[in-house]
Amino acid sequence: MYRLAFDDDSTAIVYIWDDAENYWPTTQADEADNHADPFSPASGIELFEAAHRHLDTLGIRTPRTYLADRSRSRYPADVAVVEDVPGENLEVLLHQDPRSVGTTMARLAEALGALQRHQGPRFGKVALIDKGGTSKGSSCEQVVLDRALDDLTEAASRDTRITRSREQLETVVRELAAAVRPRSQ
Repeated sequence: MYRLAFDDDSTAIVYIWDDAENYWPTTQADEADNHADPFSPASGIELFEAAHRHLDTLGIRTPRTYLADRSRSRYPADVAVVEDVPGENLEVLLHQDPRSVGTTMARLAEALGALQRHQGPRFGKVALIDKGGTSKGSSCEQVVLDRALDDLTEAASRDTRITRSREQLETVVRELAAAVRPRSQ
């Protein structure tokens, strides 16, 4: 991602999906199942465009896309040029003067409400679901539980404090997961 500054002081953001600039590469075997794994990297113009389309459909303001190009005729990788939304980030503004961000917080609440009301037929990456695909795993809840348990195992292998508390932590994770009511959408 790059911020471009033009002679007229306007700016734009450029996303470039170039393997040479991917610092978290996957293997070819991983690539085949990339979109089916909800926790796989969410990178690529296909995912970007699908997410942008869905947010727009829900009426959620997103930066305007000036160019989305998969042709590789302008640049040797997929690229998108989007509107730059300058200014401080919300965390900084909240710290400086919480009262100054009332309008921003109201717009954020509206966007989150729209997301909450939206239901899809299955869980997973929007680009995959749009194509009729199905994510790996029996349910969203089970995928998250399995990932949490895998992460706990990994953490215990790296830190003896976690190793000593692993059974306790696993019990808590399973109790929290049991409190989540499964849903079909």
